[in-house]
Amino acid sequence: MKLKEEHSLFSRISPTAKLARLFGNAQERRRFLKQLVCRCPLEHWIWFINHYVIRLGLLEGRAGLIACRLRAQYIADVRAKLHEAKIQQADQ
Repeated sequence: MKLKEEHSLFSRISPTAKLARLFGNAQERRRFLKQLVCRCPLEHWIWFINHYVIRLGLLEGRAGLIACRLRAQYIADVRAKLHEAKIQQADQ
């Protein structure tokens, strides 16, 4: 098999498709939850609540709040850009 054919074969296979299991090891569980959350419309709020409340970012005080809000806003901006790109691609 030539190198290009191998790349084509492996690029079509999603590496997380087989490994994303809820009851697997920590890495597999993380992949499963990430795939699940990325489909939610308010992903940035879920991320904020997870990191600020559940993972105790609130113990950091104002710095923790600012860091979590900045990261949540970044996620929202990235998802908005991806949505805009998808719309532009559909229009062409």
